[in-house]
Amino acid sequence: MAVADALRLGDNPLSLYEHAAQLRTQAKQLLDDAGDHRRSFRYHTIVPLIESAIELCDKALGQPTPAELKAAVSSVLQTANDIKKDTSAIKRTTDTINVAAPLTQQNMQHSPMTWARVAALRPTATAQAQPNLTPSPTEKCRELVIKLTDPQMISHLRSQPPTHLKERINRALKPQTDPEVNKIQVVAAKQLRSGDIAVYTRNQQEKEILQENAHGWVETFGGSARIVTQTYGVIVHGVHTKSIDPSDMENATKLLQAENKPLLPNAEIRYVGWLTKSSANKRASSLVVEFSRPEDANAAITGGMVWQAEMLSCELYDRTCKVKQCFNCQKYGHIGTQCQAPQACGYCAGQHNSKECGQKEDPNAERKCAACKRSHTAWSAVCPERKKEKDRVERAKAMRPFLHPETISKRPSATTQAPTQTAQLTERTTNQTSVVPAARLTRKRGRPRSLYAEPEDEVIRSERQEEIDSLIRASQQLREEALALTGRQATNAQQLNTQPPSNEVTMLDD
Repeated sequence: MAVADALRLGDNPLSLYEHAAQLRTQAKQLLDDAGDHRRSFRYHTIVPLIESAIELCDKALGQPTPAELKAAVSSVLQTANDIKKDTSAIKRTTDTINVAAPLTQQNMQHSPMTWARVAALRPTATAQAQPNLTPSPTEKCRELVIKLTDPQMISHLRSQPPTHLKERINRALKPQTDPEVNKIQVVAAKQLRSGDIAVYTRNQQEKEILQENAHGWVETFGGSARIVTQTYGVIVHGVHTKSIDPSDMENATKLLQAENKPLLPNAEIRYVGWLTKSSANKRASSLVVEFSRPEDANAAITGGMVWQAEMLSCELYDRTCKVKQCFNCQKYGHIGTQCQAPQACGYCAGQHNSKECGQKEDPNAERKCAACKRSHTAWSAVCPERKKEKDRVERAKAMRPFLHPETISKRPSATTQAPTQTAQLTERTTNQTSVVPAARLTRKRGRPRSLYAEPEDEVIRSERQEEIDSLIRASQQLREEALALTGRQATNAQQLNTQPPSNEVTMLDD
């Protein structure tokens, strides 16, 4: 109370803090004097008033001083200025990159490919799309799927833990005569919802050995068990729907393979089909083409495919980038062949097949979604469960790689001095080696003019600019909030300094 001691009764305080200190001292002194006059009729009226005044003074004295307010405002303004400077620096750097990138790319197109150039190729896009590009094999590169057709075997294995499946496979591998096979020990195994068995090896090379020598050890799951042949799909955009007979896709497969023989001489096409069921109703749509080798699929992705003398652009086909809805229970995330749930109608959520629903032809009939229990069909675009599934698909599209992982024999050796964290070698079927980025951001449709002048370059620059603009908007919003906070604190301080004394205080002064 150094300020209160310096003031005397009758002094005119200059600030709120001095006024509160003086009032508290005077009220405390009055309260002490009132203790000797308890029988006075004014005692029970004055004492609560004095105590309330003291409490008010304590609250006022707890408010920040003008010096503290000034320091807080200065700190906020300094932070806002720092953010503004950092944002300006980021924008200048990005503008420099955007200007220099096309020039660098143009100069690199006509010069020999080296590992140094690969390391410098598109570092920003690669880092954003796939931060960790270590050469360790991915899960899919080490996965084998064993197709089971025996219902009793499928039912029996559902009650077995993954350790039992793993030990069962390893016991079947030991007696094999091939030394490359009997020395392999799988590291994991699980039963899929379809009933099939997924097996995981230590690396991709062991997977290929087991796949090539499946006869003998796969029979541990029954005589009809077989290895599912893996295919590598691409999406071919802009195919005229009338150019393909949907009832004779086998002939379309032969024609497509023959027309692309000059570009893909060793390619084997395993499957051709439309990407969506509604493709037949469109003038042009996208076609799914699956190859037996990843090298051929990657060659189609980077170079395009020909159909009826027209060059069409391609991109990687990932099955996880499709909306999965079960036609049995109508829920999302799995398909009907894997479903064990009770049957549900997509129109009324009744326990019958959607095709047999008696209300499906009635436009006025009440609809009920079996997935979310709301008043719409199970495949309605307004269904929240469908929106969640579509969000998952968009996330999967953003994370999918640009090319399929290739076989061990087509990859550079471990002794090669190469920056594997930014690129990978892809050996084309024409024995010409080219280098492509291991991962890209989402591509725009349209065939690229060259391997390094791709349509998504413009998209990447646009997305980078959007991120910068978002950062600038965030810093501006922070500055506005800081100024608003400063204004509110200054207003509160001014109101406390200019507030007139209450009637109770005036009565005490009397």
